[in-house]
Amino acid sequence: MYELYAYPNTYAIGVHLLLQEFGVDYRVIDVSEFGARGEESHSYENSDSVSFKQISPHRRVPALRLADGSSQFESGAIALHLADSLCDGEFSIAADSASRPEYLQWLFYLSSTLQPEIMLQFHPEHYFDDTSTQQALKAASMRRLSKIWPVLETRYAAGPWMFEDRPTAVDFSLATVLFWKQCFQPNVSIYPNLLRTLQAIEKREACAEVLCWHRREISQTGKPARTTTSQHK
Repeated sequence: MYELYAYPNTYAIGVHLLLQEFGVDYRVIDVSEFGARGEESHSYENSDSVSFKQISPHRRVPALRLADGSSQFESGAIALHLADSLCDGEFSIAADSASRPEYLQWLFYLSSTLQPEIMLQFHPEHYFDDTSTQQALKAASMRRLSKIWPVLETRYAAGPWMFEDRPTAVDFSLATVLFWKQCFQPNVSIYPNLLRTLQAIEKREACAEVLCWHRREISQTGKPARTTTSQHK
């Protein structure tokens, strides 16, 4: 069984989508149970929280305990490994395919070019304590995003999926960000190709259950309501 360490509405969504699509046995361990997204929290030390700290050195999500007992962190690396190793590469591009170099290129583009700007939109406090500086940083990041989105929009001109006529790990990884409308000005609809990809993801059966977990109601404390560990097939 796979164990996905996740916090709602984070980069764990893409990996969660892949696990659900594959139909493998897995469970989701909610790191909010450990307090403060699991980061630098010592609220209590149950076996899951100890395991999470061992797998993810910065206590960031997603982190994955693989079926053989080994582990991974970093969403792009997890998505690449799962797509290559499960379901005969249904959501991957084969190693001997002429498209494989470009497939790897875009997976790394999402993690090294897009993701840092997305993180600045949600966590400028990781860089500056001053509120006005945080706002300036977010504005600068949004300007950079305005140059990244058109590149992806152009690449998705041929259809909802980046490669062939089927989704791959690239599409599921990008979907995570497409769900976050605040990352687009004024909204994602100004990029019709990306909107088409988002809608294609949302129509998939696996998506509904995954988003149900990630979008559950927020408690009065501002944190996701406490839930028990989920298990899926």
